[in-house]
Amino acid sequence: MVSMSWKKTRTFPRTQTHQNVVHFLSDWQWVKQIKQALSENRFCLYLQEITPLTTLDYRRFSEVLLRLRTENNQLISPARFLGIAEHYNLSSQIEQRVITTLFEQLAQAPTHILENHRFSINLSPAYLRDERLFEYIHGQVSEFELSPDLICFEISERLALENLRLASDVITDLQTRGYCCALDNCGSNMSSFHYLKYLPVDYLKISERFIKNMGQDITDKAIVELINYLGQRMGLQVIAKGVENEEIFNEVKALGLDYAQGYYLCQPNKMNLNRLF
Repeated sequence: MVSMSWKKTRTFPRTQTHQNVVHFLSDWQWVKQIKQALSENRFCLYLQEITPLTTLDYRRFSEVLLRLRTENNQLISPARFLGIAEHYNLSSQIEQRVITTLFEQLAQAPTHILENHRFSINLSPAYLRDERLFEYIHGQVSEFELSPDLICFEISERLALENLRLASDVITDLQTRGYCCALDNCGSNMSSFHYLKYLPVDYLKISERFIKNMGQDITDKAIVELINYLGQRMGLQVIAKGVENEEIFNEVKALGLDYAQGYYLCQPNKMNLNRLF
């Protein structure tokens, strides 16, 4: 049975196209599956290593990736369900589950892993709208006695630009509390990089749309060079996303970027801290 609050989210007039009805039923099936996955603890964490290229940072660096495991043991990418979860106010519950699962595993990890690794988590729009999520994070860090320096929060360029002042305040607060921050998909907004002065991040992650074609497209390569130059001048470390083959890897390395991330270097693997070293 559909709850009243869910019914109010979308209503349809009497005359509906078949496409609208199918879309509504599809959403309903996704909501049902998300709720079941939450109740049955079927959200899984995967890690993809971010490989150092020139940096002398002794820490290893991995991005935490989310997957939904179906009842048939199929893994579903968050691109398939996070938009619907956001629309029907389920994303905060998913975010809390991710944080709790990650921190529980970190609390049980050997000391040498905690001293030599950093874990990157994507910030969804829910974080910027609901400050209770941040209080939940801080509470979990305290409860599990973890160092904030273990965690790097990623905020997408698009999300930051939608509310620059709020994003700046959030990043500043996280930095003050000891966390690291990264600007994800950097370069998507090429009209101006003026906004970077208001976002006190530690890392710039260049959008893979520029990385994957830089070997054939001089404009994409120039954009990558520009972002890397800005990052270096600002004292930030720069990460190339979407490094999918040897040619791209060699291009990125030749430009002097600090890190590279992609399937050529490391496939996402189910989170197992005992396999990190």
